[in-house]
Amino acid sequence: MKKRYAIGIDFGSLSARAALFQIEDGKQIGENVSEYKHGVIEHYLCGDKKIPLEPGSLIQHPQDFLDSFKESVQGLLMQTKVEPEEIAGIGMDATSCTLIPADENGTPLCFGVAFKDNQYTYFQMWKQHTTQAEADEINELAHKMGESFVKQYSGKISCEWAFPKMLHTLRKSPEVYEAADTFYDLVDWLVLQITGEKMLNCCSAGGAFCWNDKTGFPSSEFLSRLDERFGNAATEKLSSNLKPIDHIAGYINEKGAELTGLKAGTPVAVGKIDSLAAVCSVGVNSPGKLVFIMGTGAALMVLNKEPIYMRGLYGVYYGGAAPDYYVHTAGITGYGDTFDWFIENALPINDSIKTKGELHMEISEKAEILKPGESGLVAINWWNGDRSPLNDFDLSGVLFGYTLQTKPEEVYRALLEATAYNVLQLIDNFKENGMQVDEVYAVGGIPKKNKLLVQIYADILGIPIIVPDVDNACTLGSGIYAAVAAGKSNGGYDSVEAAIDAMACKDAIVYSPDTENHAAYIPLYEIYKKLHFLLGEENKGILHQLKRIRTEKSAKRD
Repeated sequence: MKKRYAIGIDFGSLSARAALFQIEDGKQIGENVSEYKHGVIEHYLCGDKKIPLEPGSLIQHPQDFLDSFKESVQGLLMQTKVEPEEIAGIGMDATSCTLIPADENGTPLCFGVAFKDNQYTYFQMWKQHTTQAEADEINELAHKMGESFVKQYSGKISCEWAFPKMLHTLRKSPEVYEAADTFYDLVDWLVLQITGEKMLNCCSAGGAFCWNDKTGFPSSEFLSRLDERFGNAATEKLSSNLKPIDHIAGYINEKGAELTGLKAGTPVAVGKIDSLAAVCSVGVNSPGKLVFIMGTGAALMVLNKEPIYMRGLYGVYYGGAAPDYYVHTAGITGYGDTFDWFIENALPINDSIKTKGELHMEISEKAEILKPGESGLVAINWWNGDRSPLNDFDLSGVLFGYTLQTKPEEVYRALLEATAYNVLQLIDNFKENGMQVDEVYAVGGIPKKNKLLVQIYADILGIPIIVPDVDNACTLGSGIYAAVAAGKSNGGYDSVEAAIDAMACKDAIVYSPDTENHAAYIPLYEIYKKLHFLLGEENKGILHQLKRIRTEKSAKRD
């Protein structure tokens, strides 16, 4: 009997990564990556006309996702020489909330002549923050009207989410909003392309679309109070077909077979948010375990049987990371890209040509020699605003303690430490609200490459950090759900638990805290918390004003 395989695809910020896994044990057989042609579009709409974008925009071209979908999966099949009929199922995840308006057939409006020059018909990227005013308005009205949905987001939804982006589209380009049949999150749109099935996965619904498993979406009455034209946002502009993440989304149709090279009729798992797909990949499907995904941004997730609404969470919603559990999520919106910012912009000019990875390694070796507190620096890691615990994207990064003797490696280490202080702050919050955190799983390429960072986390948190030996947790997680979609009769599994037992990563490196370093970090963490409160809450208007000035000046320059 031939082996059976599952394919997991992770659509990240800059590329699509497809991986092939043996269903019997989760072993990765091959991987293929395809970068998006246009990457992230920031200043001008792609094309000959050089149409300027709204300042702060981050958009992506839908054709890039289709091209990378094709290249990554077909390239994977060619590389591994596995036959399409050996693929039992396919699953995928993507960034959230990366949103696009489409017509009744699921075709992006930017594909048509009428709207190809309109930026609001392209994908609005997950980390675009041009919709802060709409998010503020939604939050203010929700509290005024006593809307219950905001409590599952610590009383404050993010500007990165669907309704702020949809409302922004309505106000900036009402003709686009009117023409849109449905606004899709990226992963649901991709599932639609290969199955023909329209849906909204419950992972994205709870995470980015303000859906609650008991009360549903925000009411039409509430939405119409924001704008009388916006009352139909939930009832007419979103798919009413909500699908749990452990269900089958559909089967590859002829169009999907042509795109992917897979056999028509292959089961397709319901899509999910990238970070939440990764939870099952390390075997986590029970409370007490924090899964920390370290990437461009960072996400922290803890499961619980009942929802616990607390300050500082990004969201609490049912079935987002595991069936029958509420996932409690927090995050850091500027993570790996903050470290990259330093490498690209803050190092002394060097005539030698080195890769970014080599520069990270070189500066890490210098930073590793330093003792905690030796630099006299404490950073507040708001280089791209704050996701948790403040959910305030008008904040910006701050570094305290500079002197004429300050060296680049000291600044770099301070940035690493700042993110660890942020995580400790969030773990303390979990514990204070009755959710124990006994284990921390650090997942992603960063913890596998940067040993200094992981050791700093162990020392600051004061608990061991587990780094699973998984190449890409998101693709494995999506592969696990692909095996569930296939079902036992098709060579897969009939439950998520069975699939996790067989396929989840079981090998890991454990970093234990240094007791001396942990003691040295305690007063530094107290300083971090004081500064965090001082500039993030008590005097947040200072950084808000700086952002307004920067935005105004940038707009005039453009």
